Amino acid sequence: MNPPWSAYVLGLVFLTWLGVTLFVLLTRLIYDVQMRFVRTAGRLAERRAGPVANDAAELERTLRRLPHWTIERVAADTATAPALASVFARHATSRNEARLCVAAAHHTSEMSKWRRVAALRILARSGSDAALPLLEQALSEADADVLNAALATLGDIGDERAAAILVQALRDGAGPRSRIATQLDEFPLDIGGLLLPLLRDWDAAVRYWAVKLLARYRTLASLPLELVTLAGDEDPAVRAAVAETLGTVGGPAATSIAIELLADEIPFVRAHAARALGAQDRPELAALVAKLLADENWWVRAGAKHALEQLGSGATRYVVPYLESPDAFARNGAAEVLQNTGMVDRLAHEVADHPESEPTRRLLRSIVEAGGDWFEEALVARAKGDEQRIHALLEDVRR
Repeated sequence: MNPPWSAYVLGLVFLTWLGVTLFVLLTRLIYDVQMRFVRTAGRLAERRAGPVANDAAELERTLRRLPHWTIERVAADTATAPALASVFARHATSRNEARLCVAAAHHTSEMSKWRRVAALRILARSGSDAALPLLEQALSEADADVLNAALATLGDIGDERAAAILVQALRDGAGPRSRIATQLDEFPLDIGGLLLPLLRDWDAAVRYWAVKLLARYRTLASLPLELVTLAGDEDPAVRAAVAETLGTVGGPAATSIAIELLADEIPFVRAHAARALGAQDRPELAALVAKLLADENWWVRAGAKHALEQLGSGATRYVVPYLESPDAFARNGAAEVLQNTGMVDRLAHEVADHPESEPTRRLLRSIVEAGGDWFEEALVARAKGDEQRIHALLEDVRR
């Protein structure tokens, strides 16, 4: 008697399950063995970089036990520690540099694109002479993934030749300039000399990023004078960047140019100028910044408040008069600055300790009235368990 068809089906299902299980187990076993060799290579690489330098032969033997695709995967992985990635990349390049160069030169499909990205990383991490020309070529690609990978890899290389390629990419607009600027801003070398010529570029976007990036190089002797020449730039974004960078650089040029830009016709330029003055640690500049508390633009008023708070308690005497301003924004802004610099809390304590001091009561009353309802709520919220006393104090001050 023949067995039923269900028995055949059950047997087939069992054999399929067994085959899949054995495949998964074998694959996992191979992976575990490979990872054991990777970890061993990592330990040997660390020892080789330290005081013990006689492990080169053992490291080479360990790496030769790994298939080339495992070597390349570890070498190209952005999560791999730089020192280990460099060791694996050098080994991968020594095995087959020609194949990696071909893969890094072009791609025709989604799969070959990611092989290209990996090959570019491996060649760069290995220190191959072919890396920089291939990365520069990749910057002309329309594919965003290849382009962005090339930019990040150039930033990782960290030598002056890579910096020069990135600076030229910024000038040419080879990719998003903000992304290129990020790589240049994080560059490990002093590249101020490469950036300075960009201040005279015909393209306003290039001048803007050059001004922003040069904020890192505040000790560059010619920088203040170079920036001063751009204070009257036709592009408002450049003028705003000049104010911001000069605020970081500091010095007489920063103060004079920022004062000039307080009257700029473009609101965000005025806002940056105010913030630049706030960074100068000169409380007397508050007399000029406080005027912007009545500016018609919210962004400018916010910049002025930030600057006055930066100037600290020394700016208080220049802010207090604006509590009586005919402009509601100025009154409210002055009250906020006085609150955020701690003056309101100090006055509240003084009134509580010396209720007979009429000038102190009058000043606190002016601040509370200028601040409005939200201001009282914030004052009470900061009382931390002493809310009733503050409520009573405010009622008393209003009388």
